Amino acid sequence: MPLQRKKLVTIVAEAILESKLKTLVVDAGATGYTVTPATGWGKHGTRSSGIDSDGNIAMTVLTGEEVAAKILSEIERNLIKHYGIMAYQVDAEVL
Repeated sequence: MPLQRKKLVTIVAEAILESKLKTLVVDAGATGYTVTPATGWGKHGTRSSGIDSDGNIAMTVLTGEEVAAKILSEIERNLIKHYGIMAYQVDAEVL
């Protein structure tokens, strides 16, 4: 069975952004996403666990190149300057 080439977009953000991010990725054309609680340390300090207004979330989206570009562009344009958020994409091969 041939593998399909996709982009795996990962977004780590303040939990308060979960609703906005869900809307953003669906509006960009994504057909699904996964959200999980995230903890860690970085330039915004140590973040607590759990999905609440003080915690972080990690959202992953497996999608095509065009949709991935839209998601990252919207995050850069509307969120990155105002919130604790980072996003990246990597190549993925999917069954």
